[in-house]
Amino acid sequence: MPPKKVPAPGAAADPAPDPETRSDDENDDRTDTPDVDLEELLAQLEEARTRLAAVDEELARSRQAATASRDPKVPKPPEFSGKVSEFRNFMAQCTLTFTMCPNTYPTHEQKVLFVISLLRGPAFNWARDIPEQPDHPLRHDYPTFKIALGNLYLDRNLQAISEAKLSQLRQTKSAATYAVDFQSLSAPLDLNDGAKCLLFYQGLKTDVKDAIATIGCAATFVSLVDQAISIDQRKHQRSVEDKKTTSSTTQGPPPSGSKPFSKPQSKPSSSSASANVTSSPAASSSGSTPKGPLSDAEKARRKQKGLCMYCGEPNHIWANCPRRLTHAAKVNSLPAVPPYTPTGSVITVQSGNEKSQVAPRSEA
Repeated sequence: MPPKKVPAPGAAADPAPDPETRSDDENDDRTDTPDVDLEELLAQLEEARTRLAAVDEELARSRQAATASRDPKVPKPPEFSGKVSEFRNFMAQCTLTFTMCPNTYPTHEQKVLFVISLLRGPAFNWARDIPEQPDHPLRHDYPTFKIALGNLYLDRNLQAISEAKLSQLRQTKSAATYAVDFQSLSAPLDLNDGAKCLLFYQGLKTDVKDAIATIGCAATFVSLVDQAISIDQRKHQRSVEDKKTTSSTTQGPPPSGSKPFSKPQSKPSSSSASANVTSSPAASSSGSTPKGPLSDAEKARRKQKGLCMYCGEPNHIWANCPRRLTHAAKVNSLPAVPPYTPTGSVITVQSGNEKSQVAPRSEA
């Protein structure tokens, strides 16, 4: 709308037109401005704010849904080279990956290609045409692909093998290890809860059975497994405590004034004992304390090995033992001690035909 012209200062203002003299056109152009309703404007403003808050909430929900749709990081299953005993575990790990990551593998084609990417050896040779041919019938049908792969590598004798192993299964380690082995073997078999309880109880250790018989056997298989594991763990803990108590009782407290962690002296070996026995005659010949007679076992040992009965050394016998002869020569060379008589006289022993002289007794 163009601005109104303002008359210049000093100019005479146009006289106001007389309403009665205005034309009809001017009366039609002039309309009265309606009054604005303030309450209606406030209501419209509040409605706009409500719509804006709804839009913000919808955006927040969309962002939260986008964040929640991100799949967690799951490690890939190990590669499968065609070993029949590993096929069931391999397929179970692939199924776990598809369940945990539904957004990463939403289609049948992606699932089939993921499984093929983990195949090696003869298994990959069988599935090699599927990724090469876009229109392969197994490429877009994961259930059919899974059945076809299972027909090649599923163990047909799995139930028979599981029955044979389960009948011979016994607890040799912990009850927890035994429970894991039992459940893995009983999974392919169609056993009810009562049959599982019976077979599981028969394979337990005798001490665990005795404890269960005292407190009463659990009614269900899950409760029986929990009961056996608890009893076995308590018994193991008690055996550890008993060993600690026995070792502390055997060692006993250290004597007063001694070192608390003194190393015990080792017992002499048999070789050192034998050396002491064989060196006993030499020690006696050198003037040390003489040893007692040989035991029967030592005599038999020396006789069996051809050792000298005097010194215990080889290559000679008692008759020509150098140690025995040396010892005898020393004994013979010692001067004789005159015998003492009760009267105080000394008797001199003379050789040859010389008469013995008796010293006269001194008179008091």
